[in-house]
Parts: sequence; C-alpha cells; structure tokens
Amino acid sequence: MIRSLGIRSDLEDMFMDLGMGNMATNPQVLYPELVRQSMATVKVYYCNERAKRASEGTLSFFICGIRYRVSLSTF
Repeated sequence: MIRSLGIRSDLEDMFMDLGMGNMATNPQVLYPELVRQSMATVKVYYCNERAKRASEGTLSFFICGIRYRVSLSTF
C-alpha cells in the first residue's frame, strides 16, 4: 500500500527525523509468548484507589517469573 501510494521514502524520512532510525523498514524479532505472559500480569496500583492520580500510580508486571514495578510518572 505504501509503495502504491508512493510515500515510502517520505515515511522513512519521517522515522529518521523522529529519531526512530530504520524502525519502519527493519522489523525486529519479537517474543510474542513473552509479551503475552507479561501483558497478562499487568496491574496498575494507586496509593489511594478512590482518588487515582497518575503521579501516585505504579505499574506492576511479571516477566519470566520476576516481578517488575515502575511508577507511572517514570513510565
């Protein structure tokens, strides 16, 4: 579709300008099973569940049985 529209080089230039390099033309190997495992365990917690504020939230997930936590403000 991109080739038929004649916008391939424009898209490549846009990705380069955005600092994303050759992301659009150099697909990376993904780990779908690992991604599914981690996505199935994602939870978001807040200090106060009634007054949810992103600045007080924590994203929690597991990868290969290891629990990771990242504050929403960092994420």
